[in-house]
Amino acid sequence: MKQSVQKVDPIREYALKILRRTEAALSFPKLLLEYQLEETEFSRRDRAFTYQLAIGTLRHRGTIDWALQRLFDSPLEELTPWIRNILRMGMFQILFLDRVPKSAAVDESVKLAKKYGHKGTAGLVNAVLRNAHKEAILDSLGALDEHSITNLSIKYSHPGWLVELLSEEWGRETAIEIMKQNNAIPPLTARVNINRATREQVLQRLESEGVGAVTFPYTEEGIRLHSISALQTLQVWKDGLLYMQDASSMLAVHCLDAHPGQKALDVCAGPGGKTTHIAALMHNEGKVYALDIHDHKIALIEENARRLGITIIEARKEDATVPLAPRYGGMDRVIADVPCSGLGVIRRRPDLKWRLRPEQIEGLARLQSEILENAAQCVRPGGTLIYCTCTITRKENAGVVEDFLGRHPEFEASAEFPGQLRKYVRDGRFAQILPGDENMDGFFIAKMRRV
Repeated sequence: MKQSVQKVDPIREYALKILRRTEAALSFPKLLLEYQLEETEFSRRDRAFTYQLAIGTLRHRGTIDWALQRLFDSPLEELTPWIRNILRMGMFQILFLDRVPKSAAVDESVKLAKKYGHKGTAGLVNAVLRNAHKEAILDSLGALDEHSITNLSIKYSHPGWLVELLSEEWGRETAIEIMKQNNAIPPLTARVNINRATREQVLQRLESEGVGAVTFPYTEEGIRLHSISALQTLQVWKDGLLYMQDASSMLAVHCLDAHPGQKALDVCAGPGGKTTHIAALMHNEGKVYALDIHDHKIALIEENARRLGITIIEARKEDATVPLAPRYGGMDRVIADVPCSGLGVIRRRPDLKWRLRPEQIEGLARLQSEILENAAQCVRPGGTLIYCTCTITRKENAGVVEDFLGRHPEFEASAEFPGQLRKYVRDGRFAQILPGDENMDGFFIAKMRRV
């Protein structure tokens, strides 16, 4: 009689595929979950569990690998990527998901190993995970002292080079707090489209659709949503009343102080969060040029502008590393939210911890300086220039701006930040929010005026 093939759990299998694709193609798992899960028949609860498995495994990968190596003699790198990620996902469930029985975590992992490996690898997965005793592992983890880079790397699930960088720049205690925040679940924050509704009206609409939300004090248009999935299915979203955006990003736009009738330029605009916020604060009067080098981001800017009812945005494909002033000179307001290492948003993108390499930061700083140089030439005398990033390294932040100001006496740093940001101003000139400060993402903002 032909033996029947055991079926794997489709939710865990989907999470495994996301982990594998993230590892192989450097894809961002949140995007995979948001867009690919729309093609599945998963319930809202199943989608949430898939997300939890994928993001949680990435978030705690360093600690998980340490725990696995205590039970497995050979290096994990010698295993196939499929089996390695099956083990990681199984260990995540054992160590960090109390609602999942260990027996279920082991059995489902073994089924996956049979499908994506062979009998021998399935036996290995079974043996390793059955020998994983949560209390013993967590006790050993807690007993690690916090005086060495290696132990901090294990305990807080960050690569050693990043632990060292954070410790050098911010001191050991602050570095530990940053890593704790990086491993925390971020809030769901959104910006109310003030051109279409008040914050109170949007809160009422959300309540009518069964979504809890509260205000937060940093900006007049910010709200924090309770747990939610499939945001795009909500009518309040379809009606263009919301844009998902962190408070620190909103504050950067408020620093620009754009007014109706002005001309503004966003030189690295995709997917359009800051661009549409600028246009909203201008009450859809004036002109906002949104530049990006990627076609798909230009399409997203245009799509977001349409949904939000913004008509003053003109999205153009441009390379900000080449001179822009011949086409965009004389701007009242210019913002350069430049490509960066993203170390301020690791809690939203835990894959960055394992993707980024220290040598990339040097290259990013050069790119940032080049973009800032071209953006600055577009500012009219008396105009405002904002340089910002979602990272926390001096090389990419104050280092870039100080070098620029040293070469351009026609620009001066301005400390005229909104009240909510003043507590984060360092050295009297630049604002640096660290991950988790008032539950915001890490963000750097430099405000400059052309004299």
